[in-house]
Amino acid sequence: MKDSPLPVKNIAKRAGIILTILSLLFISSISLTAYLSYKSKIVEQKIVAPFKQFFHDLTTEIPKPTLTPIAIPSNTPIPVSTKTTIPAQVITYPKQEASCIYKNIREGEFASNKCYSQQDFDDLQYYLNQFNSAVFDKSSAESSMRITCSCRVQQECDFFKDSCDKDKKQQSSADSNINKYRGIIQSIIAKGR
Repeated sequence: MKDSPLPVKNIAKRAGIILTILSLLFISSISLTAYLSYKSKIVEQKIVAPFKQFFHDLTTEIPKPTLTPIAIPSNTPIPVSTKTTIPAQVITYPKQEASCIYKNIREGEFASNKCYSQQDFDDLQYYLNQFNSAVFDKSSAESSMRITCSCRVQQECDFFKDSCDKDKKQQSSADSNINKYRGIIQSIIAKGR
Protein backbone atom coordinates (compact mmCIF):
# COMPACT_ATOMS: atom_id res chain seq x y z
CA MET A 1 0.00 0.00 0.00
CA LYS A 2 1.32 3.38 -1.03
CA ASP A 3 1.59 6.22 1.54
CA SER A 4 -0.36 9.23 0.46
CA PRO A 5 0.61 12.81 1.40
CA LEU A 6 -3.10 13.59 1.64
CA PRO A 7 -3.35 13.48 5.47
CA VAL A 8 -0.44 15.91 5.80
CA LYS A 9 -2.08 18.32 3.35
CA ASN A 10 -5.38 18.07 5.22
CA ILE A 11 -3.70 18.78 8.56
CA ALA A 12 -1.83 21.78 7.12
CA LYS A 13 -5.02 23.11 5.51
CA ARG A 14 -6.98 22.75 8.77
CA ALA A 15 -4.19 24.41 10.75
CA GLY A 16 -4.21 27.33 8.30
CA ILE A 17 -7.98 27.71 8.67
CA ILE A 18 -7.77 27.59 12.47
CA LEU A 19 -4.94 30.14 12.48
CA THR A 20 -6.94 32.46 10.21
CA ILE A 21 -10.03 32.19 12.44
CA LEU A 22 -7.97 32.88 15.57
CA SER A 23 -6.33 35.90 13.91
CA LEU A 24 -9.72 37.31 12.93
CA LEU A 25 -11.07 36.77 16.45
CA PHE A 26 -8.04 38.54 17.91
CA ILE A 27 -8.32 41.51 15.56
CA SER A 28 -12.07 41.79 16.12
CA SER A 29 -11.69 41.65 19.92
CA ILE A 30 -9.05 44.41 19.83
CA SER A 31 -11.26 46.50 17.58
CA LEU A 32 -14.30 45.96 19.81
CA THR A 33 -12.30 46.94 22.90
CA ALA A 34 -11.08 50.12 21.22
CA TYR A 35 -14.60 51.00 20.06
CA LEU A 36 -16.12 50.44 23.52
CA SER A 37 -13.37 52.47 25.15
CA TYR A 38 -14.01 55.32 22.73
CA LYS A 39 -17.76 55.19 23.28
CA SER A 40 -17.45 55.16 27.07
CA LYS A 41 -15.06 58.15 27.00
CA ILE A 42 -12.38 56.23 28.90
CA VAL A 43 -9.78 57.16 26.30
CA GLU A 44 -10.85 60.79 26.54
CA GLN A 45 -10.63 60.82 30.33
CA LYS A 46 -7.46 58.78 30.81
CA ILE A 47 -5.28 59.70 27.82
CA VAL A 48 -6.47 62.73 25.88
CA ALA A 49 -7.59 64.96 28.79
CA PRO A 50 -4.23 64.94 30.63
CA PHE A 51 -2.43 65.93 27.42
CA LYS A 52 -4.93 68.72 26.77
CA GLN A 53 -4.46 69.99 30.34
CA PHE A 54 -0.68 69.82 30.04
CA PHE A 55 -0.61 71.83 26.81
CA HIS A 56 -3.14 74.30 28.21
CA ASP A 57 -0.92 74.83 31.25
CA LEU A 58 2.07 75.43 28.97
CA THR A 59 0.31 78.10 26.99
CA THR A 60 -1.23 79.85 29.99
CA GLU A 61 0.90 82.76 31.07
CA ILE A 62 1.92 82.79 34.70
CA PRO A 63 1.05 86.11 36.27
CA LYS A 64 4.12 88.04 37.38
CA PRO A 65 4.12 89.39 40.91
CA THR A 66 3.96 93.13 41.17
CA LEU A 67 6.20 94.90 43.58
CA THR A 68 4.50 97.35 45.83
CA PRO A 69 6.60 99.65 47.99
CA ILE A 70 6.12 99.31 51.71
CA ALA A 71 5.90 102.51 53.66
CA ILE A 72 8.06 102.54 56.78
CA PRO A 73 7.17 105.19 59.31
CA SER A 74 10.08 107.54 59.93
CA ASN A 75 9.88 107.29 63.70
CA THR A 76 10.29 103.49 63.73
CA PRO A 77 13.74 102.47 64.96
CA ILE A 78 15.74 100.29 62.59
CA PRO A 79 17.18 97.24 64.31
CA VAL A 80 20.95 97.07 64.36
CA SER A 81 22.82 93.82 64.61
CA THR A 82 24.93 93.38 67.68
CA LYS A 83 28.22 91.63 67.70
CA THR A 84 27.98 88.32 69.45
CA THR A 85 30.65 85.75 69.67
CA ILE A 86 29.83 82.22 68.72
CA PRO A 87 32.17 79.60 70.07
CA ALA A 88 34.15 77.93 67.31
CA GLN A 89 33.19 74.36 66.61
CA VAL A 90 36.01 71.94 66.26
CA ILE A 91 35.24 69.16 63.86
CA THR A 92 37.12 66.07 64.75
CA TYR A 93 37.50 63.19 62.41
CA PRO A 94 37.67 59.85 64.08
CA LYS A 95 40.95 58.06 63.74
CA GLN A 96 42.80 60.72 61.79
CA GLU A 97 45.56 62.83 63.20
CA ALA A 98 47.45 65.66 61.61
CA SER A 99 50.47 63.53 60.80
CA CYS A 100 48.90 60.13 60.12
CA ILE A 101 46.02 58.42 58.34
CA TYR A 102 44.34 55.27 59.60
CA LYS A 103 43.97 52.33 57.26
CA ASN A 104 41.64 49.56 58.36
CA ILE A 105 42.38 46.28 56.57
CA ARG A 106 39.61 43.91 57.59
CA GLU A 107 40.30 40.77 55.63
CA GLY A 108 43.14 38.52 54.70
CA GLU A 109 46.59 38.02 56.04
CA PHE A 110 47.25 41.76 56.38
CA ALA A 111 44.35 42.50 58.78
CA SER A 112 45.26 45.57 60.82
CA ASN A 113 44.08 49.02 61.85
CA LYS A 114 47.10 51.28 62.08
CA CYS A 115 48.06 54.88 61.43
CA TYR A 116 50.43 55.73 58.56
CA SER A 117 52.16 58.76 57.12
CA GLN A 118 50.70 60.08 53.86
CA GLN A 119 53.48 58.47 51.80
CA ASP A 120 53.16 55.11 53.58
CA PHE A 121 49.37 55.24 53.24
CA ASP A 122 49.62 55.86 49.48
CA ASP A 123 52.25 53.12 49.11
CA LEU A 124 50.11 50.70 51.12
CA GLN A 125 47.08 51.40 48.91
CA TYR A 126 49.17 50.87 45.77
CA TYR A 127 50.83 47.64 46.91
CA LEU A 128 47.56 46.18 48.23
CA ASN A 129 46.08 46.72 44.77
CA GLN A 130 49.15 45.18 43.14
CA PHE A 131 48.95 42.21 45.52
CA ASN A 132 45.25 41.64 44.73
CA SER A 133 46.01 41.89 41.02
CA ALA A 134 48.78 39.28 41.34
CA VAL A 135 46.43 36.96 43.27
CA PHE A 136 43.87 37.33 40.48
CA ASP A 137 46.53 36.61 37.83
CA LYS A 138 47.56 33.46 39.67
CA SER A 139 43.96 32.30 39.98
CA SER A 140 43.37 32.95 36.27
CA ALA A 141 46.47 31.03 35.29
CA GLU A 142 45.52 28.07 37.49
CA SER A 143 42.01 28.01 36.03
CA SER A 144 43.38 28.12 32.51
CA MET A 145 45.94 25.42 33.31
CA ARG A 146 43.13 23.05 34.29
CA ILE A 147 42.05 23.20 30.64
CA THR A 148 45.29 23.65 28.73
CA CYS A 149 47.59 21.38 30.74
CA SER A 150 45.18 18.50 31.44
CA CYS A 151 45.28 16.59 28.18
CA ARG A 152 43.95 13.09 27.71
CA VAL A 153 45.45 12.32 24.31
CA GLN A 154 48.61 13.42 22.55
CA GLN A 155 46.70 15.59 20.05
CA GLU A 156 45.27 17.70 22.87
CA CYS A 157 48.72 18.03 24.43
CA ASP A 158 50.19 19.22 21.13
CA PHE A 159 47.33 21.63 20.50
CA PHE A 160 47.49 23.28 23.93
CA LYS A 161 51.27 23.08 24.46
CA ASP A 162 51.96 26.80 23.87
CA SER A 163 48.97 27.85 25.96
CA CYS A 164 49.98 25.54 28.79
CA ASP A 165 53.54 26.94 28.79
CA LYS A 166 52.19 30.49 28.78
CA ASP A 167 49.88 29.69 31.71
CA LYS A 168 52.74 28.13 33.69
CA LYS A 169 54.88 31.25 33.14
CA GLN A 170 51.98 33.48 34.20
CA GLN A 171 51.47 31.42 37.35
CA SER A 172 55.16 31.54 38.33
CA SER A 173 55.30 35.28 37.61
CA ALA A 174 52.19 35.82 39.74
CA ASP A 175 53.69 33.71 42.56
CA SER A 176 56.87 35.80 42.60
CA ASN A 177 54.84 39.04 42.50
CA ILE A 178 52.65 37.83 45.37
CA ASN A 179 55.72 37.11 47.51
CA LYS A 180 57.35 40.42 46.55
CA TYR A 181 54.23 42.51 47.33
CA ARG A 182 53.58 40.53 50.53
CA GLY A 183 57.03 41.51 51.84
CA ILE A 184 56.58 45.17 50.90
CA ILE A 185 53.10 45.34 52.47
CA GLN A 186 54.28 43.68 55.69
CA SER A 187 57.16 46.16 55.98
CA ILE A 188 54.80 49.13 55.48
CA ILE A 189 52.34 47.70 58.06
CA ALA A 190 55.25 47.28 60.48
CA LYS A 191 55.95 51.04 60.17
CA GLY A 192 52.36 51.89 61.20
CA ARG A 193 51.50 53.02 64.70
